[in-house]
Amino acid sequence: MTEFYYVTISCEAQDYYEVMADSEEEAKEKAWKIALKAIPNADHPIIHAESQSERRQQEEFQEFLERKKNEERD
Repeated sequence: MTEFYYVTISCEAQDYYEVMADSEEEAKEKAWKIALKAIPNADHPIIHAESQSERRQQEEFQEFLERKKNEERD
């Protein structure tokens, strides 16, 4: 199933992209192509891919932690 992957490409400047891919590996391959075409001097970029569902889980966890923190204050 194809889903969104959020791809972070780190080199001299950090850039963020969204790509559609069937797997994390495919998302990283697409990110590599972006890095080579769009980012000057991207000889050795570090590429991190995170699926939309992984990001959603992380955001929900952060919201949970924030609610817990607020409850403890009250």
